Amino acid sequence: MAENISLFNEFKPISYEEWHEQVIKDLKGADYERRVVWNTLEGIKLEPFYRFEDVKDIAYLDSLPGEKPYVRGTEIDRKWRIRQDFSADNPAKANKKALNALNKGAEAIGFVFKNKPNPEQIEEILKDIDITSVPVHFIGSGEDWSIPKLLIDYAKKHKYDLSKIKGSAGFDPISFLMLNGKSPCAEGNCTCVESAFVDYYKELPAYKLFNINAKNVHNAGGSIVQELGIGLAIGAKYLELLSEKGLSIDEIAPRMLFVFAQGSNYFMEIAKLRAARLLWSAICDEFKPKNENTGKICIFAETSEWNKTIYDPYVNILRATTEAMSGILGGASSFSVQPFDSIFSDSDDFSERIARNIQIILKEEAHFDKVADPAAGSY
Repeated sequence: MAENISLFNEFKPISYEEWHEQVIKDLKGADYERRVVWNTLEGIKLEPFYRFEDVKDIAYLDSLPGEKPYVRGTEIDRKWRIRQDFSADNPAKANKKALNALNKGAEAIGFVFKNKPNPEQIEEILKDIDITSVPVHFIGSGEDWSIPKLLIDYAKKHKYDLSKIKGSAGFDPISFLMLNGKSPCAEGNCTCVESAFVDYYKELPAYKLFNINAKNVHNAGGSIVQELGIGLAIGAKYLELLSEKGLSIDEIAPRMLFVFAQGSNYFMEIAKLRAARLLWSAICDEFKPKNENTGKICIFAETSEWNKTIYDPYVNILRATTEAMSGILGGASSFSVQPFDSIFSDSDDFSERIARNIQIILKEEAHFDKVADPAAGSY
């Protein structure tokens, strides 16, 4: 057997001090702290270079994808669903757009309602969509918890297997309160939270009943730390409210979908989703789960609204691409790229196709789903 041969014996190890000295030399008198050290909005000080000794004491460094605390992912691979959302103002039009998207690469669908939907609208919007094969998400005000009942009635009418229906109901009264300053649900001691969960969680065992819309913080100009902190706090509050009613953490946590918005700060946004998994796992541990998978957070991420421009809209395509990359590399379970013109007009077939194709290219041509965790780095 051939002996292992080191290719770098002729090069002596270089210490941190030597690297730092070289950086100072290359700056030619410029201030080190001001020129090459980056102090982020989150209060994190980023140095111009790092070495193995900077990370060697991190406890989870040797964990694998799918292993607790899930920093490297809740699963062993990097699969994600390409999701596309459509306005439900015109149910027939939304249905047509959804079917077209599903035929051209989308793997999950979302419908955005401005008002509380009725059975006729649900019937029209879901026509010819196999809701046991395609996750269907409903996005509304956050106060409406009628969606699960409407979905159950529709599924029973068309003889769908309720246990196979996936998606999310969009219920998030705490975020509604945060955005509007008042909430009928909150004013009623959040009894609607219990009703929304208890009434439907057994009939829809694979469906996410709660959305935790942390994205609202980002799109209002908040920092990554604020988005993470507020989102996780809302999730923890729902755990508290429902556990006080006698429900277990193992019943509650898997029925939540966390929604984040990915900004343009590429590496920080990757780190955000990794941190979310670690922190949510720690929060769930405090509620003493019996199932080891309970602490696995389910993350849906989408492109930012906060940084898009109306003056040069095609630049939004570039921004959306890097945001999609950070969301996918960060480990989102599903991702949606908003059309480049969505902030100032009704999106058309072209902008929706471009939005969808960004993810298709990342999956089918850039092979982002073929490497389990490229963001783990070379260490």
